[in-house]
Amino acid sequence: MKVSIFFYPLIITPIIFSFISFFSSKFNIFKTKEKVSFLGGLGIILSFFLSFFIFVFIENISLDKDFKILLLFSFLIFLIEFFDDLKEFDLKKKFILHIFFCLIFLIFAKRIQIYFFPSFLNFILSFLWIIGIMNAFNLLDIKDGLCSGVSLIVNLFFLFICILLKDYLLSFFFFSLFVSLSIFYIFNLPPAKMFMGNSGSHFLGFLFAGISMYIDYANLENVFAIFVPVLLLGLPILDTLFLILVRIKKRIFPFKKTQDHLFLRLFRKTNNYYFSLFLIYFLTSLWASSSIFLFLKKFLWFFIFFGLSFLCSLKVILLALT
Repeated sequence: MKVSIFFYPLIITPIIFSFISFFSSKFNIFKTKEKVSFLGGLGIILSFFLSFFIFVFIENISLDKDFKILLLFSFLIFLIEFFDDLKEFDLKKKFILHIFFCLIFLIFAKRIQIYFFPSFLNFILSFLWIIGIMNAFNLLDIKDGLCSGVSLIVNLFFLFICILLKDYLLSFFFFSLFVSLSIFYIFNLPPAKMFMGNSGSHFLGFLFAGISMYIDYANLENVFAIFVPVLLLGLPILDTLFLILVRIKKRIFPFKKTQDHLFLRLFRKTNNYYFSLFLIYFLTSLWASSSIFLFLKKFLWFFIFFGLSFLCSLKVILLALT
């Protein structure tokens, strides 16, 4: 692999985002009620896919069927949610559409493979995983720098795992996404000049969920590594569970919009936007770090970081609830 190949994302991504920013400002379209462009998701997927497929073409790499299916469906979920950005879908219809979409995907895609589980149970777990993570990232996309920052951290840890696995294809895959997310993050920092929209958050959630099923973590020497993706995505999972439980306690439908998000409660409590962001980033990094030590079979460090993740998360949750 030529070192020069890594410069392509660094050149392509700023150009695409600069063009999208100029286009939105010049024609004053594709903007939210706050007059902020929601084409960030388009910028992420265009720069990421273009960089990655240039790499595949130059290196003459043949992608396997499962990987092609993952890329195809990640693009399809982007298209579906882009239309949602243009004209917001009814919540019930959107939920049904997500169920149908994930079922079709899992008919063809690589699923969770826990060998001592029957195939139907692995199918159910895969379905719940895809639906859950995809919507978890969408629920995180409520404030400037939140979902983009968490996605950037999660992506970095995925990249690290792929480097450890010596999987150069997936390493460049996550490197390309890292560059795309980094440039978008600059535009998304408060006050945001660009949002990723439903198209971007659902795309990222689906991609992370799908790729986590595609990567082989566990073997007979480390069967516990099946929990690596759960820990790596620990913060989005924790945030979603927190939101659902708080809404249920209030006797509110779990998917009805409220101001009970963990970040929003922290912000109201601390009255410091960047400190609240830092707490979320810190928890994301802790949970993801514990996944790395589990993957490496460094069990002492795993238990230390898992304990820190649990205790710090509990502290943050209690702060948000008081």
